[in-house]
Amino acid sequence: MDSAGKATQEGMTINVQNEQELTDRVRFIVASVLATTEHDDMGWGLDTDLRAGVGFDSLSIMCVLSSAEEEFGVALDDDEAIASTVSVRKLALCIRERLHR
Repeated sequence: MDSAGKATQEGMTINVQNEQELTDRVRFIVASVLATTEHDDMGWGLDTDLRAGVGFDSLSIMCVLSSAEEEFGVALDDDEAIASTVSVRKLALCIRERLHR
């Protein structure tokens, strides 16, 4: 990440000002996937288990990961990334780590 708060990944500049902004963007991605499914979008937070608490299945998780890859320009197709999609907060941490690689 450079001094202006921009992370560069494979020639792309991803503008992430701070951790809160990153988390908000991940939350928006999850909310967008919720809006296109029949899952109940009420009562979930940053630490809610997306599988047990929200009811995401593997397809929903893959939609979240695919959208996050597009949004942030990082690869999230390995077991570590899939395992991190337990909650918004854990996925945001995983993305942040990949942006700083």
